[in-house]
Amino acid sequence: KKVYQPLSRVKPEDMKQEEWNLLDRQALGVIRLTLAKKVVFNIVTKKTTASVMKALSDMYEKSSTANKV
Repeated sequence: KKVYQPLSRVKPEDMKQEEWNLLDRQALGVIRLTLAKKVVFNIVTKKTTASVMKALSDMYEKSSTANKV
């Protein structure tokens, strides 16, 4: 399956919503399984792949001003 598709946050037009939801849940499961328990604790309330990726990038990406210094 194309489990990576939910990372794009854009559902293909020819895909049914039910199929998209299933792929999203599968991707979310893979992401959660690869994270350390202390990290999973911070994202446990997130229900979609997009929201998990946003939370992770908020936690770990440095702001652009910090990168310039």
